[in-house]
Amino acid sequence: MYDIAICEDNPSDATELLNILDDYEETLHEELRVKHFSTAESLLQSITSESYRPDIILTDINLPGISGIEAVKRLRESKFSGDVIFITASKGFALDAWELCARQYIVKPAAKDKIFSALGRIFPAKEFIIVKHKRTIRKILLREILYCETHGKYQAIITRSENISVRITAHGMKNLLPPPPARVILLN
Repeated sequence: MYDIAICEDNPSDATELLNILDDYEETLHEELRVKHFSTAESLLQSITSESYRPDIILTDINLPGISGIEAVKRLRESKFSGDVIFITASKGFALDAWELCARQYIVKPAAKDKIFSALGRIFPAKEFIIVKHKRTIRKILLREILYCETHGKYQAIITRSENISVRITAHGMKNLLPPPPARVILLN
């Protein structure tokens, strides 16, 4: 079980993130306990006074009162070591996020595949990748993948039983795959 905190003041963005996490939970086969906070102050208060320790925080930057950057800075100063994913409309804080050891910096609108990819880099013992294929989300076991080929803006994932064409760059595909010693080869 993993605890995930969402810090998002926009109700529609928060609902979208909750829906994406529900979908991810189904593919992960692991329970996700998700708490939503509409301000950084409420997140900080929950972590400090209630001893709430989320494994992952997904936070906007432009929040009323304390910004997401300031909240994470305070958490890092208090020795919070959980993973942080910034999801924001602003492109101007990427360096600040990097300095706070953020795992990902996603510019809104937060596409489902970007969230899935970011979470896929966090969760341990990854045995599969999740890709968008023909308007559906597919889970592909790593042990089934023989190799991948680049065809323009698409990657062909060649498995033991099928060829799956995915619209993603070679770099994006590389980010989906776990680091070596995985036995998947990318062919450009």
